[in-house]
Amino acid sequence: MRDTNALTMQQEEELQEYGSLLAKQGKDLLHKGLSLGHLTPDQQTLLSEHCIGLVELGTILFHQEAAQ
Repeated sequence: MRDTNALTMQQEEELQEYGSLLAKQGKDLLHKGLSLGHLTPDQQTLLSEHCIGLVELGTILFHQEAAQ
């Protein structure tokens, strides 16, 4: 019996691409934000935390689907 919760191959590929893209965007945002130079230390910390969260979310999504 087929698992009705299973993703199709196309859905898996799209989710992997999305996860990879999220991780890349998080890294890019972090580097761009920090390179601006006129952010306060608190703003830099907040930006870093948000971008790292994006990287982690993208990485988790990518690896979760790659493992299935």
